[in-house]
Amino acid sequence: MKLTIEENREAIKRYRHVRPAPPWGSVTCSARCPGSPRTCTLRRGHSGPHVAHGMFKRVVAVWDGGTTAVAPERKPVRAARPPARRSPGEEKPPAPFEALRSLVSRFSMEGVLLFIMAVSMFGFAVDWALRILGWK
Repeated sequence: MKLTIEENREAIKRYRHVRPAPPWGSVTCSARCPGSPRTCTLRRGHSGPHVAHGMFKRVVAVWDGGTTAVAPERKPVRAARPPARRSPGEEKPPAPFEALRSLVSRFSMEGVLLFIMAVSMFGFAVDWALRILGWK
């Protein structure tokens, strides 16, 4: 069975209650519809026929059997660098700087910059509130 919205507009309406997998936290099935560039948008391991969704979660194709799975694109894995060796006379950075560096490395640069901007905006607002009240 293969239904597409171009060929079977009325028959495909029976599947409009089927929703795609959520965009985060799940892996899609990605089985390819035979004779079409569409892929299944349901969760991996679903039961029943494969369903492809288009714009606004609209069902555009339904099929079962005769599918080929699309291999997920894999990002190249970066090899871990060995720790830098220090000579016996070389000094380590101070502990607070090391703690700050490890904290910042857990977050993206954008997140760190947004946090710094939020803290500075808060300080600016407090400063102006104190100026308006005449306490500064």
